[in-house]
Amino acid sequence: FIPWKDLLRNPECYRVGLIFGLGIMMAAGVVGQLKPRFSDLGFNDYTAMAFMCLAAFCGAMGKFFWGWVSDFLTPLKTTKLIIICNILGLSVAFLPANIYTALLFAVYTGGCVGGFWAVFPNAVAYVFGRDRFVSVYRFASAFVSIKALGYYVMGMIYEYTHSYDGAYAFFIGMMVLAFILLLFVHDPARTKEEAGK
Repeated sequence: FIPWKDLLRNPECYRVGLIFGLGIMMAAGVVGQLKPRFSDLGFNDYTAMAFMCLAAFCGAMGKFFWGWVSDFLTPLKTTKLIIICNILGLSVAFLPANIYTALLFAVYTGGCVGGFWAVFPNAVAYVFGRDRFVSVYRFASAFVSIKALGYYVMGMIYEYTHSYDGAYAFFIGMMVLAFILLLFVHDPARTKEEAGK
């Protein structure tokens, strides 16, 4: 157990919370507007819903995949990979719109956005230790509340620009910020390597 006053003074807690908060915000915004976006690209309602269901299925499978990856890589390395993959996935939205790019976006982005939820608890346990997991996870989970901004960003940008491109560009910027923050998170494995030299 760690007192809240100590958590509030620990910048590492803020970094980890914000990294995953931004990732989950992006995921919520993108997934929440998938059907309207596919409709906006010119697909009929049935096709748009099919793409959305496909993305949701890939998202569910992606959680298992990223959990499996974190068993082989450290949770921090896995998080870096998730961020990079999400940046690439969001970039697909800027390709010329057709059924192939829409399919690629649904499968690839759907499979990537679920990674943040899957790795979040692993990363907390890895960075702070299992004995402090509960206290830190409760604190860091407070940052998940910013996911509501994802819906707001998508809706407001579309209302003013009549396009989702600006929202995707914003989320790419947030993923870049999350990656930069991740570079400053203490890696226990690296510390052990340095201590052994």
